[in-house]
Amino acid sequence: MSWIDVPQKWRDGNAVTDCPYVIWEELLTPEMLDDLIYYCDNLKLEQAGMFNKATGKDLLSVRNTKVGWIKRNELNDDMKAISNWIWSSISNSNFWNFDIRGFGEGWQYAEYSPGSKYDWHVDVGPNNNHRKLSLTIQLSDPEDYEGGVFHLEGQPPFGESKFMKKGATIMFPSHYRHKVMPVVKGMRKSLVIWVSGPRLK
Repeated sequence: MSWIDVPQKWRDGNAVTDCPYVIWEELLTPEMLDDLIYYCDNLKLEQAGMFNKATGKDLLSVRNTKVGWIKRNELNDDMKAISNWIWSSISNSNFWNFDIRGFGEGWQYAEYSPGSKYDWHVDVGPNNNHRKLSLTIQLSDPEDYEGGVFHLEGQPPFGESKFMKKGATIMFPSHYRHKVMPVVKGMRKSLVIWVSGPRLK
């Protein structure tokens, strides 16, 4: 059968495009933010990769940054509390009504030094279709660096102070294209979190 009657619950609510992103100027308490930054500062870093397994110039022309991983089985009590706090905030702000179940993979800490960037990309791809929402948490003060502005396709670059202050967090659907513009000076530190759920249908 190719024709159906559309249930009212499919129609209800505002258009999902009315809410391209969610912003928290202070997602975490100051104490939680300090604990998170301390934890990230002690992670082992590696060159970031991409879905297509690019290497050398092919990789660095698109993504040139160092990353470390916060893993579920390595969380201390402070990080478990932070995880629960963040999940509660996400659950109360899922304006897209996505079927989200939790954090299905490690959190990615990133350091962007001068010249570092991550060009246009999406956070879904081969074997990563579980990602429904993406969060970027700023871990640097805006005075610590120049450039490195986050840009979500269809929106102006997030260069206003409220987006760049330490602790500011942006959440958006993982299939939206976005990028981090090149850092000119200093060090930009951030944390990326993906929220998992059944693949979009």
